[in-house]
Amino acid sequence: MKLEDEPHPLLRDDRDSSEPVDVSGLFAAVAAQTIDKTPSLHDRLVELSTELRTVGALAGMLIVGGIAVAALGIRAELEGTDLLRVVASVLILVSLSAGSAGVALRGLHRGALEPGVAWGLGLFSLALPLLFASIPAWWPGLAPDGWATHLTCFGRGLLTTVGTSTAVLLFIRTRHPVPTRLLAASGAGGLSGMAVQQLVCSGNTPLHLLACHGSLGFVVAGIVVFMASMRD
Repeated sequence: MKLEDEPHPLLRDDRDSSEPVDVSGLFAAVAAQTIDKTPSLHDRLVELSTELRTVGALAGMLIVGGIAVAALGIRAELEGTDLLRVVASVLILVSLSAGSAGVALRGLHRGALEPGVAWGLGLFSLALPLLFASIPAWWPGLAPDGWATHLTCFGRGLLTTVGTSTAVLLFIRTRHPVPTRLLAASGAGGLSGMAVQQLVCSGNTPLHLLACHGSLGFVVAGIVVFMASMRD
């Protein structure tokens, strides 16, 4: 007599095949993450065109920088040629910041940048404030009075740079941006942060300019990349 093969006990399904399977919970979970999900601010912003996203990021940076300058006040000792030199330099910093923001928000329809180019632009935007800060003779001002002045200046500059960088990060389409976009966004924030610092702070020693004005983009880049790696 031929014996029928029986399935292994671990593979045997004792349920009645005619019994319906309840998948409503699965559908509800999928719907909660898709069609029923309330769009966040980021979701709404990234739906905009590349042009509108770029304009929005630049407007956000200008608003953050404007609030910082209004709250802290422009340096009272600036006048004559010193004022013109600082204003011209600030305009250059702001223009470079806008260019770096454009790199961070570059649309995929324009084609991806070569990895070497993308990394080079991101790091260059972070290094530019240090380059400007390494020329103390270009910046009129006074020697800061004690470490408390250094720390206060660094703290308010960091807050401004975090705000301007966030204005760019909010408009990056992907939820997990590649590091080069994060560096470019941080570089844009660092350049605009230094622009604000030069308008409100009169410190012009090499240490103060490099540590409290020029390094802000690198600090924010480190924070942003670390947070992105923890989220992944």
